[in-house]
Amino acid sequence: MSEYQYYEFAAIDRPLTRAEMTQLRAVSTRAEITPAGFVNHYEWGDLKANPADWMRRYFDAFVYTANWCSCRLALRMPLKTFKKSELKPFPTQHTLSIEASDEHWIIDWSLDESEDHDRFGMEDGSGAIDAQAQRGSASGYQQAVRALAELAEGYALTSSRKEFDHGLRRLLVRHAKRGALIRRLIDAGLWSE
Repeated sequence: MSEYQYYEFAAIDRPLTRAEMTQLRAVSTRAEITPAGFVNHYEWGDLKANPADWMRRYFDAFVYTANWCSCRLALRMPLKTFKKSELKPFPTQHTLSIEASDEHWIIDWSLDESEDHDRFGMEDGSGAIDAQAQRGSASGYQQAVRALAELAEGYALTSSRKEFDHGLRRLLVRHAKRGALIRRLIDAGLWSE
């Protein structure tokens, strides 16, 4: 089996500048780099940067998954979001770390070499919504709609509704016969007949 790693970073509080995108491009020539983030996958190599450094410097969210049952989620939030005493009970040595910079909390959760292989059933993270829709169940459809609603909010803040609608149309081409999914999307205000 070949190696697969998926990296996605999101700039939520502010878009990346041209200079910052140029700095990121120096690290990866293949990545999709926009003012809203950085996305790349690797099959034979690895990211030539430290994700924790990038979280401190550029990004507000980070997702990583690898096909050897490892995943990671990191979030950067303003210090005023939490008091230090509120976060103190949570860090553990191996799965959760919380770091304070001058302006932000960086909360970093990771899971490595899990025995629960079902949560890593896909080779990459890019088909998660499609996989939920393919389940053909009410809970799968609801999870897909919830994820799409969150994506729509993200696109509204960082990009354009036109880009989101284009991606949604591509998804619906594959699932046009799933009436229950279509009804849920209409009810959520994400699609119109």
